[in-house]
Amino acid sequence: KPIKGRITVSGYEGSELLVARLLVESGAEVPYVGTACPRTAMSDPDREWLEARGTHIQYRASLEQDIAAVEEYRPDLAIGTTPVVQHAKSKAL
Repeated sequence: KPIKGRITVSGYEGSELLVARLLVESGAEVPYVGTACPRTAMSDPDREWLEARGTHIQYRASLEQDIAAVEEYRPDLAIGTTPVVQHAKSKAL
């Protein structure tokens, strides 16, 4: 079954773009991906694929940027670090 809903993805482990791509391929809308990692040639194919589908990628994202994305995009689900998820829960998302 396809995933229906808007999801933001953030984190620091380096798998954020891959997770976002899998979500989009499964039908989800992913308007924002924040990663603490730098942009690399290895992640460029996923970045290009996601950006072509309207996803904003924020490399070296700060907690403030990730929280601002939750505020801006009002996702149905926020996947990320504990502070980002706590913020989303406080907004009843």
